Amino acid sequence: MYVWYACSLVYYGLTMNAGGDTGNRYVTVAMYGLVELPAYPLCIYFINKPWAGRRKTMASFLALAGLSCLFTILIPVRTGWVFSRTFLALLGKLMVSAAFNIVYVYTSEQYPTVIRNAGLGVCSMSCRLGGILAPFVPSMKGLHQSMPFVVFGLSGISAGCLSLLLQETLNRPIAETLEELHSPAYQRILERQVYLFEEDQSKHKLLQ
Repeated sequence: MYVWYACSLVYYGLTMNAGGDTGNRYVTVAMYGLVELPAYPLCIYFINKPWAGRRKTMASFLALAGLSCLFTILIPVRTGWVFSRTFLALLGKLMVSAAFNIVYVYTSEQYPTVIRNAGLGVCSMSCRLGGILAPFVPSMKGLHQSMPFVVFGLSGISAGCLSLLLQETLNRPIAETLEELHSPAYQRILERQVYLFEEDQSKHKLLQ
């Protein structure tokens, strides 16, 4: 739930904060939209790689989004470094856009079939909460010019770290019931699937 909340808060918050950046606001807002286009092929490529998977990819994108936002506070606002601040903010938007795409796939694979709709519904509610709070974060500039990026940065990094506590779902069978999650038979199936997948990858490398 928190990962969904953080994705929504950072994604919509950065978008709504775009008009407040120094420079041509129309160009900046257009760039914030265009930067999402590379996010789709990026997440599709990484989530299907065995060395990355769903969990590591989403955690990395969230952490990079948070770090990009935090690094903007190191650059003075009223200097000639406007391009650097905008670049870091755009990088953060790219990373959180990719993470937002992954979270839909990853969440649906986490829940057993019997509660998948309910689980996604609760996560979606948490996402809407982040979207509700996002418009108010840019107004925190009244406290300090860099305060919105501090909020976005900490939210992204914390969500990335917490997502590492979840289990990897790449090439693993999805549980049908709650009982299957804790049954020894299901755990053996998971281990068998992982073993077969790793063996297949090893053979593929040898053939290459």
